[in-house]
This record gives sequence, C-alpha cells and structure tokens, in this order.
Amino acid sequence: MRGKSGQETAAIEAFEEAGIIGRVSPQPLGPYVMTRSNLDRRRDYEAQFFPMLVTAQFADWKERHQRRLRWCSITEALALVSDIEMKKAIAALRQASVTSGSLG
Repeated sequence: MRGKSGQETAAIEAFEEAGIIGRVSPQPLGPYVMTRSNLDRRRDYEAQFFPMLVTAQFADWKERHQRRLRWCSITEALALVSDIEMKKAIAALRQASVTSGSLG
C-alpha cells in the first residue's frame, strides 16, 4: 500500500482479510515469493510476513464472504498449507516465537 510501512500494511490486511487486530511486529520474518494466477498468466510476487499478536477478532469484516477463517497451531498450519514458500514463512514464525517473545 502506497504511503504505508510494511507493518501498517500488515495490520490493514489482517483486518480486511481476517477481521483481526493486534500488535504487529515491526520486523518481517523475511520475504517469500508467492505465485498468483490470473486467467492464463502466472506471476511471482515478493511478499513480507509480519507476525501479529492478535488482541481482538471481529464477527464482521470486509472480506468475510470471500475467506474461511480457521485458528490452528503452527504445526497444524504447516500440515494444511501446500505452498512451499508459505511453509517457510510459517516455520520462521515458530522460530521467532521461541527466540523473540516481543512484538512492536
């Protein structure tokens, strides 16, 4: 999002996509590459992954009819996700939660 930091963008996206708010880490866990398909084109994008300590979840949010929300452990998330790059980001979250313990 133009004019927003990665941390601010992560907070906005979390609310729009999952109806959650909280404290977002100022540091990403590292970039990962995601592939998006649009009609007959595939394109790779570099995305950043910002951990968030969730403090509230809302019943109503912008994309609630476009998404399914499911809370799970990091271990469960690793089993559910097939994308290799997303698995790397989730695994990095596990390591960060063990070593840092603080969010911005």
